[in-house]
Amino acid sequence: MRDLATQKLIGFDPDIPTRKAIDLIFRENRIEIEPVMEFDNVETVKRAVEVDHGIAIVPHATVIQEAKQGTLVVLNFKGRSFTRPLGILHRKGRVHTPAMRKFIEILGWTCRTGGIRDWTGSSSC
Repeated sequence: MRDLATQKLIGFDPDIPTRKAIDLIFRENRIEIEPVMEFDNVETVKRAVEVDHGIAIVPHATVIQEAKQGTLVVLNFKGRSFTRPLGILHRKGRVHTPAMRKFIEILGWTCRTGGIRDWTGSSSC
């Protein structure tokens, strides 16, 4: 992780949640990084890396296609994994279809009156 301090980092704008999470990881590891470029979306970040302006830390799911095509190389953090919380948004009062209920079930959440709740019982609505 310390090797990142010597690299040109392309980052997200400071108010983007992913950037806040990445900044926290750097602070926790006492690594100071100043991005050479900042963008508000992952597609622009990836394009800047593709034209060799630097490296970036992005959600893995956002670079699967580029890795398959060989336009980007994906490196994983050694011995570390990072997660991002996700949520399901739906229109209030909408009846969940069987497909929606199955999707929620697959995610390990339960549908209850008053909204969707995660496995801890905390309401996400």
